[in-house]
Amino acid sequence: MKLKNGSREVKAGLGYVIFSSTHQNSGCHNCKRIKTCSTASSSREELQRATAQVEASFHNMIQVLILLLLQQEKVSAAWSVTFENPNICALRGSSVEFRCSYSYPEEESVRETAWYRGRNQNGVWERFRLSDLPSYNGRFEYQGDHAHNCSLVLRDLQENDTGYYYFWFDTDKFGRRSKTSVFLSVTGLKASVRPDRARLGDTVTLDCRTECQIAKIIWFRDEHPVAEPTFQAQTTDTGNYSCAFEGLKSSQSNPVALDVWYPPLNVSVEVIRSDPLLVGSSVTLTCRGSASPAAITYTWWYSSDVSNSSTELQVGSGQVLSISPAELTHTGTYICQAQNRAGQSRSAELLLAVEETVHPLIVLGIGIKAIILLVLPPILIWVWKRRSHSDANNKENTSNDYENTPQLFWSTTHHSILLSFPEEKHLHSIMLLTLYDPQYTPLSSAVMLALVEMIMFLVCSNLAPLVLCHVKRLSEVAVGTQQSRSKAVPSRTTRDGLAMTTTE
Repeated sequence: MKLKNGSREVKAGLGYVIFSSTHQNSGCHNCKRIKTCSTASSSREELQRATAQVEASFHNMIQVLILLLLQQEKVSAAWSVTFENPNICALRGSSVEFRCSYSYPEEESVRETAWYRGRNQNGVWERFRLSDLPSYNGRFEYQGDHAHNCSLVLRDLQENDTGYYYFWFDTDKFGRRSKTSVFLSVTGLKASVRPDRARLGDTVTLDCRTECQIAKIIWFRDEHPVAEPTFQAQTTDTGNYSCAFEGLKSSQSNPVALDVWYPPLNVSVEVIRSDPLLVGSSVTLTCRGSASPAAITYTWWYSSDVSNSSTELQVGSGQVLSISPAELTHTGTYICQAQNRAGQSRSAELLLAVEETVHPLIVLGIGIKAIILLVLPPILIWVWKRRSHSDANNKENTSNDYENTPQLFWSTTHHSILLSFPEEKHLHSIMLLTLYDPQYTPLSSAVMLALVEMIMFLVCSNLAPLVLCHVKRLSEVAVGTQQSRSKAVPSRTTRDGLAMTTTE
């Protein structure tokens, strides 16, 4: 600063230093030197006044800051949003509640409330009302009020519901949005099975993991409950496994597969054939059994000696063995062997017996003879009773040389049956039933002869008079005790109107 007489004042600490720029002697000697003038009293007063002003300004500033802080604290206490649990973990498919409370000045009243979801939209963080998001339609419910409760419930959670949620409310003076948020993490259950491919008897362990703390996990195999997460592998354990939170099946995890390997079990042979199995017919053998993985090789073994299995011969491969046409040499035991990557098993022995063909006419002849033998006795009894009744009324025939009973004779030479019915004196009716003798009679002739003889018997006994009932080679059959040569006599008609051939 400039002083009188061209001097300069330099502030140095608490004093002032004056530099002189002239040679004038103003009560000071040696004007070329710098001198210090004693002005202490005036300088101290000025310094004290300046210091007092600074201190007063500082105190005022402190008071203003304190007042502002107190006002800010009062404002913050009046406007607030509080979340009971700002970090929530929930399972997919479950429901969750955001428990929330808010406050505001008592002189204000709430007009509107809303929940928002924060999202990064094109690199910009934005907040969207839940009511404006289609994915939340029908899945959220505001359980708060317009006083101090701002709780929210979300249902049927999906993994894309993970994110930040904010509460907003508006009063009749101001609107306020929560600075803090609720972070929701929606996660699913992840199931695993070790090992995923096991053999019979192996130990299998099921494991279910999630980011959330869960009280209890339950397991399902093909939608059926599983008792324990650790077990010994059995044939029925193959399937798809999933875990879920107890009481919330909608939280079920994605399924994981367990494949239990075992060799073919219950191997058997299925037979399709005629019964009996005749020469020239066909037979089909099919190998059956359960295996995991499925059997890849089938082998057929044959043995003609049932008592000696060392004579087995391989006769085919594949699940089906066909034999056509069947021969007598095909008689024997058959065994199927099935094999997969877990092992092999054999079926029980199956015995096939191939029989010679029986001619159909032989079967027909046997059937006809059986029918005749069944029908003939009742007829004989009926005829015998009728003849006996007729003879009882005819006293003049009591002199007959034969007994008044039917007589049945068997010819061992020609396998024939001779039936004699006593009639009037020196008369009786005769029927000869010729059985089949392969040495003398062709099969077709025997069948036809049996039919003709049965018809003749019925005719001779009941219907046609004047019919000669005489069968071939009668002379070769011994009748009773008569040994003399027989000769035919004229036919006579009985009172019943039947014509019979008679012998003396």
